[in-house]
Amino acid sequence: MLRKGRSWWQQLQAGTIDIATIAREEKVNDSWVSRLVRLNFLAPAIVEAILAGTHPASVSATSLRTANLPIDWNEQIALFGM
Repeated sequence: MLRKGRSWWQQLQAGTIDIATIAREEKVNDSWVSRLVRLNFLAPAIVEAILAGTHPASVSATSLRTANLPIDWNEQIALFGM
């Protein structure tokens, strides 16, 4: 999920594709693409914990997709109880 979101973000930044095109190619809706792309702005501590497999149960694929992520990394960490 993180990898896909990062790949899409890189393509969007490069201007080689737009969200609607990604959604159409992936057979998902625009909202799904947007929710995964925003994971690029997760606090590094959260990403590291996910990659290391040491994240708390509160950090799940569902919670990451559906949470109203604050911009501030410390607030994100608090949101997920880390």
